Amino acid sequence: MTGSCPWIRFETLWTNVHPPALCGKLGCEHIEIIRVFAGGRAEEQLLFSVFPPDCGEFYLTSRLSQVICLAEMMFETVPTPAKPMQFAPPREKRPCCGGIEYKCLSCGKVFQRACKFRQHMDDVHRKIRVKCKCGKEIPHRNLARHQLSKACKR
Repeated sequence: MTGSCPWIRFETLWTNVHPPALCGKLGCEHIEIIRVFAGGRAEEQLLFSVFPPDCGEFYLTSRLSQVICLAEMMFETVPTPAKPMQFAPPREKRPCCGGIEYKCLSCGKVFQRACKFRQHMDDVHRKIRVKCKCGKEIPHRNLARHQLSKACKR
């Protein structure tokens, strides 16, 4: 599923939860595109809800034909783009693939992604909050969701 070039999306696979057999093999140089279907994240989530992946976003090879068959019934097939000659190096990797772990020095919690560590620091230790019109203080990133919830009494 892709809203743009799938090769660009594959650059971020290094940060996804994946089966141990794929450790160190998530770079574009190790990937072969079999089919591409029209759509974006919403369509991909629809497919996942009907046919859940085995690990993160990944399916076992033994289920590949079932996934393709289902996707062909649900979505339009689009041409497969040519594989680029060069790939950008990953900005971040999971520790199992040579990346680093981020340990909170305040509480000892360990994170495999920098963004999750920063989120933890902001929400738990720095307590960076904004005040909603209803009076509640909540993390800035949750403001829009909070304002749509029943908990917001503005």
